[in-house]
Amino acid sequence: MKDIIKKILREEKKKLFIPRNIDDRSVEFGKMVKGETNKFLIQNNIKSLKYIIKVDELWDDLEYDDIDNAIRYEGKIILTNDKDLDIKRLYYNVKYPDLIDYSHTISSYLNYLISQHNPKDLVINDLEIEVDSVVDSIKMDFIFTHQNRGVVSFSKTI
Repeated sequence: MKDIIKKILREEKKKLFIPRNIDDRSVEFGKMVKGETNKFLIQNNIKSLKYIIKVDELWDDLEYDDIDNAIRYEGKIILTNDKDLDIKRLYYNVKYPDLIDYSHTISSYLNYLISQHNPKDLVINDLEIEVDSVVDSIKMDFIFTHQNRGVVSFSKTI
């Protein structure tokens, strides 16, 4: 019995282990984001979710509120019955704790991606991220601008 318990604990520890290699860690992070997105969309009967995050200050502290506001003011949510969700009634329809979990996860991941792609010697004060999510797919287009001039842009699909 004791050996069985040890074996189970070993297997559980393996699940928690995130490889040290940065590329492997990125893959694990991407899987976590996809999992949270799927959970959020499925549990709330959402077919697709589209929004744009605009940050006019330094972007290195992207937070839940940025995504919360993006969904409310710049977003479009289509429910599985193909009806558009009225953003003003968002919190009556969408489970708020799921939105918080989703927003924390996605903002952490966006920060990670931004820090990986931003040139080290450049301070960028504007950031625009367009997120188009459907179940099993998230497309993110990043546009960094400086003094109304496009400096860095890249796209990532998970």
